[in-house]
Amino acid sequence: MIDFLTKLYCDIICSKFNNIKKLVKMRYQFSKYFLAILYFFEISTLHSEEYNSNFAVTYEFSGGRLGDNLLSYLHAKWISYKYEIPLLYKPFPYSNELVLDDEEIRFSPHLLPSNKKIVYLGRGQTVNLDTNVPTLYIVPYFPEAMWERKNPRWPYFEVNWDDPGFKDCIREMIKPKKKLELCEVQKDKVNVALHVRSGGEFQPDKTLRSGVPLKAPPTSFFIEQLETICRIFSDEKVHAHIFTDDSNPKELAEEFMEYFDERKVVFTYRETGNRYDKNVLEDLFSLLQFDCLIRPESNFSMIASFLADYKVLIYPDEATYIRKTLYINEVVIQKKL
Repeated sequence: MIDFLTKLYCDIICSKFNNIKKLVKMRYQFSKYFLAILYFFEISTLHSEEYNSNFAVTYEFSGGRLGDNLLSYLHAKWISYKYEIPLLYKPFPYSNELVLDDEEIRFSPHLLPSNKKIVYLGRGQTVNLDTNVPTLYIVPYFPEAMWERKNPRWPYFEVNWDDPGFKDCIREMIKPKKKLELCEVQKDKVNVALHVRSGGEFQPDKTLRSGVPLKAPPTSFFIEQLETICRIFSDEKVHAHIFTDDSNPKELAEEFMEYFDERKVVFTYRETGNRYDKNVLEDLFSLLQFDCLIRPESNFSMIASFLADYKVLIYPDEATYIRKTLYINEVVIQKKL
């Protein structure tokens, strides 16, 4: 009887999953009850092969857009990478179009043992692998921008964004499954990406600046920092492309053009169909093609700065209000020339 059951189970494991019922009925005419037990056992075996660990990590969302969601994923991915424990992936808008959707183990409650312990990381809580208690670590959303982290409500742990192995890992995961129509760079110029976040129709400019002003710095910040890049590359022409969630990028471009010699700087932007909820992945992966990036403290372009190696990366670090007008008084300039 044992040999018979062993042979039956081996046949089932080696068969195609969709033909289990047909195989059992044709070869052994076994009872439906026993078939159901074996079918359940096979599903359990498949899941245990995918997730065979006492520990795993997953993440929570902020309720924001793609940049926030990718940041949540990356924080958990760092824990998975650092401690070599499985990441349980929770889908979010646009994630089904990324390689990570095919490669990661999808979160599902039945993957977790009933006696699991849940630990929220940050606020002094760290990963402890020296225990026999099955543990699910959850990474709450938290920002990377120093300005935002001044708020004590955020948990936090440090991620080494320059770790070569981790950078290679996330570059493989955050890639589009299909070819996208990306913004063109100009080979005879220094290509500069300007991420000018206004909030668009998703979040009005005034509302955005009142809570997190460095996410939407004034136009003067971009003009001054583009001048900085022009001085760094004084002997070269510059191509500046405006990435924005504003529905009228032409107006922004015309404002910038007033401050620059057209023989030195050429501006481009998406001329039609620009909206906060359009061309989202196209813009993200277009950012990676550019030589330099001037960005706000927006998670969207921050993700690009984690994935790319820019010759010059510039972003605001401190700001102040003077008579209700926002001024950027400190910037970070990172050079890899």
